[in-house]
Amino acid sequence: MNPEERGFGSGVPALDVSEHGHHIDGLTNYINIANVIFFTLVVAILVWACVAYRARRGARAQYVHGTSKRDFLMAAVLGAVVFLGLDLAIVFQGSRALEESIWRYPTRADNPLQIEILAQQWAWNIRYPGPDGRFNTADDAVTLNDLRIPVDRPVLFNLRSRDVIHSFNLPNFRVKVDAVPGITTRGWFRVPSNDPDLLGMGFPRPVRFNIACAQMCGWAHYAMSGYVTVYKTDEFERWYAQAVIDGRLRYTDPRTMEDADLRRREEEQHWGWDFQDWGEPRPSEPAAQARGEGAHGGDAAGENERPSEGAAAAGHEGGE
Repeated sequence: MNPEERGFGSGVPALDVSEHGHHIDGLTNYINIANVIFFTLVVAILVWACVAYRARRGARAQYVHGTSKRDFLMAAVLGAVVFLGLDLAIVFQGSRALEESIWRYPTRADNPLQIEILAQQWAWNIRYPGPDGRFNTADDAVTLNDLRIPVDRPVLFNLRSRDVIHSFNLPNFRVKVDAVPGITTRGWFRVPSNDPDLLGMGFPRPVRFNIACAQMCGWAHYAMSGYVTVYKTDEFERWYAQAVIDGRLRYTDPRTMEDADLRRREEEQHWGWDFQDWGEPRPSEPAAQARGEGAHGGDAAGENERPSEGAAAAGHEGGE
């Protein structure tokens, strides 16, 4: 089976090439195994009861109300077994995965690749900051349904929606984050270059995975898809450099346009915002420049601002 087809109604789990996906897979497997065990026990007890207490000549039924001490004790023991063996274990394992990996967002010291994603019916608008490290400027690299990332580098993204609730789903990276109108959500992941599933798909050649929307968002929800392409670092840098050049060539300052309708349409293409990193201290610009920060979003932190009216990509143009 083509790896791209796994996980999309195929009955075969999608390959996991992310750094923290094993936490989610482990928790899912535990839930499935525990459910099978408890289901098997319940069915076995039901079958035994049906055979042991079947109607027989001369046997008289005994009617109980479940109010004796023995009944209460049995219910308490069974409830404790389910609670401790399933519910509490799920909470413990899930909390440990969140604390150890998923909620450990990369900081500037990790040099994350910062990306902004604007969801709309029915496309993913994706924006990379240019060499100036700022979003929504003339040197941004903008793509439509096309996310490209390097290996061995954290990818930190901000996510917004232009219209309705969407859900940014990367099955192969175990990422699913809702895009909610009016607020900014975030997520992160990293792809190790030595991941066995990634190597099995042909890496270090570029490897492509699916983007999906996991939230019903309208009649064309099924078509809201895209691709993630994983590159070696040097190949990603070459693509990024060309994407910046293309972005500069496409860029038009709406303030220079006299026609009001054209100016409004061009302003809609400038949908980026100040990147939000939720508390990461922002260095002064001279200090950041001295350390070489800026390229790919190294100094792109910003205030928690709402997008301005009309600050969204129109239709499926998805670029500047």
